[in-house]
Amino acid sequence: MKLSIVIVSYNTCEVTKNCLHSLFTSLEGSLLDNNFEVIVVDNASSDGSVDMVRKLFPQVKLVVNKENLFFAKANNQGARLAQGEYLLLLNSDTIVEKGNIEKLCNFLDSHPMPVACVGPLLLNSDGTRQSYGFPEASVLAIILQISGIYKILPAFIGKILCPGCPTRTPTCRRVFWIVGACMLFRTAVFHELGGLNEEIKFYGEEVEIAYRLFRRKYETWCYPDSVMVHLGGKSTIEPVKKQLAQDEDVRWKEYIEMTSGVDSTKKMLNVAILLWKIRAVFTFLVDRNKYLTINRLIIEKRKKLSFLKQLK
Repeated sequence: MKLSIVIVSYNTCEVTKNCLHSLFTSLEGSLLDNNFEVIVVDNASSDGSVDMVRKLFPQVKLVVNKENLFFAKANNQGARLAQGEYLLLLNSDTIVEKGNIEKLCNFLDSHPMPVACVGPLLLNSDGTRQSYGFPEASVLAIILQISGIYKILPAFIGKILCPGCPTRTPTCRRVFWIVGACMLFRTAVFHELGGLNEEIKFYGEEVEIAYRLFRRKYETWCYPDSVMVHLGGKSTIEPVKKQLAQDEDVRWKEYIEMTSGVDSTKKMLNVAILLWKIRAVFTFLVDRNKYLTINRLIIEKRKKLSFLKQLK
């Protein structure tokens, strides 16, 4: 079998239904048709998710837990049942369009080891970009990414200073980690690593496993020719948006602690803020309205990076 797809469900009946419908529709008649399996692991949902899957998608391998085992453990449960050469961990709040999973599989087919993991370009429900990978591990790359400075650098300078940082036009590139909403692994490598870290209950599982891939000399790539819609971005209510922002801070905190010295990171952070201030001063001389926008961005960046104070 070529592909195993694992989806974790927890009280997301309608969302999971839409995800499964889009998934089977996208693979119907493709080269993967009859060469894939879907495994849904339900974490003790109380909203009818289990009955819905059994009734509408009888071809799915369904695992029903008696309690919420959380994201990492549930994905590992599904992965242990997987028979495919490739393993796709797919969030229940994704929408799959025709051809995009095939593209990810074709990418691994055409890129031999050490390439072990690949993810798509993720879009919000309104079509705006949500995520397409995060840079390789270096203090400078981290600061350029989280400060947003990489966005104003000329492309050729950005490639030198911040390899792996997102570009204005999404490009296929090696990255350090990708968002866990859609991650395609070589199944053998996933099992070699021991799966996701089950000590992590919420957020950051993808960063942690990316670090283990990195340490073992495996590569993670972003392949933006494959596109998925991830509803976890802009189609959420305000309390959830706040949680998503906290989620991103947790990921960056873990990323920095794993890959870089904290003291040097804090110093680079101060440099990043200084560069933003210099940019704001020059902009003030040309366009006061744009200066106010940049000044507001500086305040937002400071708030966004306040989690660094928690680093020990």
